[in-house]
This record gives sequence, structure tokens and C-alpha cells, in this order.
Amino acid sequence: MGAILIELAFLSVLIANEAAIEDNHSKGKNDIIDLKRDNKAILAADLVLALNSAADSEIAFKIKDLLEQQKWQKVAEAPEGEIRYNPPVLLSLTSSEDHLTGRYWKYARPFHKTDGHNPDLFTHTFTQLHSAICKARGSIDFGQCWHCVRRPVPAVTESPNFFIDLPIGERRENGTLKHMRYELHSETPHKDELAWIFQIPGELCRDHNDIFNPQMGSLVLALIQISGAVMSIANK
Repeated sequence: MGAILIELAFLSVLIANEAAIEDNHSKGKNDIIDLKRDNKAILAADLVLALNSAADSEIAFKIKDLLEQQKWQKVAEAPEGEIRYNPPVLLSLTSSEDHLTGRYWKYARPFHKTDGHNPDLFTHTFTQLHSAICKARGSIDFGQCWHCVRRPVPAVTESPNFFIDLPIGERRENGTLKHMRYELHSETPHKDELAWIFQIPGELCRDHNDIFNPQMGSLVLALIQISGAVMSIANK
């Protein structure tokens, strides 16, 4: 029920036009995210993240429409300008194997669909490509898994494609970890999409509640990075 509450709360403040306040400070040269409404800088929650959302897709449609009507714009740009794109304000991803929201949910609301099962909302595809080499970086190690987010392709466009290396299973006793590369492919590369909504393969999330495994944890971190922390994107 978490995504329903988050999406409804965000929708309510958008309807009241209270989701953001004007920001008087100028964007610094080292600022990564530039968030505006009607071409004026604002302070607001810059990402609403929903996993296996059980919210009616009508809510996502309304959020998307209001963001566009109120002329929100979110730009991510590296300080040197070699990376620039428009990350999402709303990001909803759903496992293709989430039968709770895809099959049983419809018994409660016939002729309705959730975010992740309404193709009319889909903006991206997320597909498995091949095995990849993703080396650990840094000296701090608590036995965690890790992932790699690659530079967007193209590096400067409204909605580029991203390649993400996710861990396969748990770390071995010798500390090594295998990775699989996935592509987050934009269906509208030259459009500023304020909402990114797509399905992910079942091997990453086996059912509605399987959102705490290492692969999903790494994927969520990667998407948060893409949504605002471009300084953490790998060089290659």
C-alpha cells in the first residue's frame, strides 16, 4: 500500500498547487539538479519512487498531467556539461511477475489497471543484455553487493538510454561478485518525460513482495543515482 499513499499524497499537493515553493537562490556551478516550475527555481520533493505500485493508473495519469500543466522541469547536468538530460519526478517500476497488482488487483477494480500494468503509461523498457565486469571501487567494504551505472547514451539529450550492471546473487567468500548488464531504454528519447513508468524482468523481482533482494536493492540505488546524482555515474 506504500505506493498508493505516496502517489495520492503527491497528487493532493499538486492539485492544491502546494507541491513546491519558489527558491530564491541561484543554481551553483556544482549543483547537479535544476528543478523549476514555469521557468522559476523551486524547492520540492524531486523524486517520487514507487515499487510494484498498487495505485490505480489514473493517479499516475493525473500526476503526469498536472506536472505538465504546471510546467515542471527537472534537468540533471554534470558540472562540465558533458552529461545533460531530464530525469523523472515520478518513477514507477513494477515486476512483470507481480501477479498481485497485475492479476488479482483487477478483481477489486474491474476495467482498471495499476501503473506497472498499463502499457499506455510506459515510457521505458528494461531488458537483460549480457554478463558484465563491474569492479568494486573504494576501500570501505561491509560485505555488501555493488552495481555500476554507465554513462547515458547519448550523453546529452532529453531522455537517454542507461546501461546498469546489477549483481548476480550474493558475494562469494573471496569477495568476488558477478554482474549482469541491463538496458533502461527510452521510448521517447527527444521528449522531456516527467514520469518514467516501466516493467522489470521477473528474475529481478519474483513477486509483489520480493523488493529487498540484492538485485532490487542495487537497482533502486541505480535509479536514484540516475534521477539526480550524476556524479556517481561510471566513466565507461
